[in-house]
Amino acid sequence: MTILLRLRNCNLKDLNSLYNILIGVDYMNFLKDYSFREKLIFITSISILFPFYISGAILIFDFIYIIMSEDFRDLNEDLTKYKCLSIFIFYSVFVSIVFNNFYGILATMAMGVIYIFFVFFRRYYNPKLFEITISAMLTISSFWFLNTALYGLNIYMNTESLNEFLKFVSVHRSDSVFFNPNYYGMVAGFMFLIGLNRLISSENKKEKMIYIAYLLLAAIAVFFSGSRGAQIALVFGAAYLSLKSNKRSTTFLLFAAMSIFLIIILKTGNIHSTRIATIKDDVVLRKAIWQKAISAIEQNFIIGAGPMGIHALYNTISSRLIIHSHNLILDFLVNYGLIGILLITPVIMSLVSEIRRVKNTEIYNIIVSMTIFVVIHGMMDVTIFWHQTAYIYFIFISSANKFQDKVEVGDMIRIPYGPIGAHSFKINY
Repeated sequence: MTILLRLRNCNLKDLNSLYNILIGVDYMNFLKDYSFREKLIFITSISILFPFYISGAILIFDFIYIIMSEDFRDLNEDLTKYKCLSIFIFYSVFVSIVFNNFYGILATMAMGVIYIFFVFFRRYYNPKLFEITISAMLTISSFWFLNTALYGLNIYMNTESLNEFLKFVSVHRSDSVFFNPNYYGMVAGFMFLIGLNRLISSENKKEKMIYIAYLLLAAIAVFFSGSRGAQIALVFGAAYLSLKSNKRSTTFLLFAAMSIFLIIILKTGNIHSTRIATIKDDVVLRKAIWQKAISAIEQNFIIGAGPMGIHALYNTISSRLIIHSHNLILDFLVNYGLIGILLITPVIMSLVSEIRRVKNTEIYNIIVSMTIFVVIHGMMDVTIFWHQTAYIYFIFISSANKFQDKVEVGDMIRIPYGPIGAHSFKINY
């Protein structure tokens, strides 16, 4: 009733502002002033939050457009800067052919599509487009997270006990519109960190309330995905981000909420109804996979076996279909070997150098927190090797160079296109 009275008393301007916040109408109007290239980047970015076949089809369209347009000629200079990455892709195709790794060939082709797109992306992206894109992605993802929360509420209302509820959701894990629950867990984790960064940097109380609600929905999504790797890694990524911001109250509230949730589960004796109870069995399976991965590395240490190499070599392990090594380091070595490492290292070092140049900005903190999330999650899974999850991560690590020229200018980077007015990338001297 109180909410209804407040809505009744608020003026039309307030309601219009709320509508714009939730739907993103202001962003769509603002995009009218953007070039076709920038609109293409924006549409591709938001498509990542839709089913993989939609985002995949749009990326293929982007690739065809780029290579058939005058832009490709303009990108030649940029492509020469990343010649190690170009050689790496051709090398991946070659190794996949050697090992009759059909899926590896397809995966490398997808890698090539994404590579060409991100060279295009880096040329035409800018801080304003960055901000409007991230804001739209937050808006769209909130609907998927809300749907997951309602799904969970419906299950809870139709189960007789917390124990029964936890058993059900641990078996029937939510994947929303994504390929499987593990990818959904990683996407929700990324979006949680982005929302947390917005919350920390906001000075507006209304904004803070909206971001807190968003974080709650994102946390619910991570929980219902049942991805233990995402859940554990998110704790460390969020801890880094909140501690670096010097917002001790935010850190305290985050960990207090997680602690209360765990205490409730432990006190009610329902810990065995969650996926935590199956960790031992899953570790046994992971150990068998890692042993096979190490054997594959020993046999093909120099050249690897191409993307999804462990699947090409073994297909099944312990009667389970295996498509990757469930460990980032092992999987990369199985796939690309020593030569692959030597080819990709200059690219990684170049990106690290770009990121270090924006060390005193918020974008640096969010990149590091996302990297922590990826690395810790990658100890048990390799969900980052998927176009949707990789794209979200690449948006940030590929954008650092766009903020470099602003670091030396003043004490704040201010971009007036956040979801509720201006959003700032503060620089701490």
